[in-house]
Amino acid sequence: MVRRRGALASVCIVQTEEIPEARRDAIDLEIDQHGIAKYERLREHAGLFAHADSHCLPETWTEQQRHHAVALAIQRMPGVVPVEAQINQVALYDPEAAQWHFVPIEVFFGEPVRKVNA
Repeated sequence: MVRRRGALASVCIVQTEEIPEARRDAIDLEIDQHGIAKYERLREHAGLFAHADSHCLPETWTEQQRHHAVALAIQRMPGVVPVEAQINQVALYDPEAAQWHFVPIEVFFGEPVRKVNA
């Protein structure tokens, strides 16, 4: 999904924590099990089982390689929809294969995936 002016949009969960002032200069990011489960469920439904390997790949790239990878991902987006459009899929990008994968949005929300007869 992209915003009206072309910026990428995202599907996310909100997790908040009260951070004491003394720790605000170095905040640890901790994703709870619920968030990790949602993420893994999306990746599995997309057929992306080795996602830990995919996460390590961009760390090995130079800045130029990262910019190229982002440009390629944007170039390969199959299309855009208006902001007010109803959506029914989540798009995940696999940087190794340079491909987008689409998963029913029900998977993100933990709902049973509805079967559609064509």
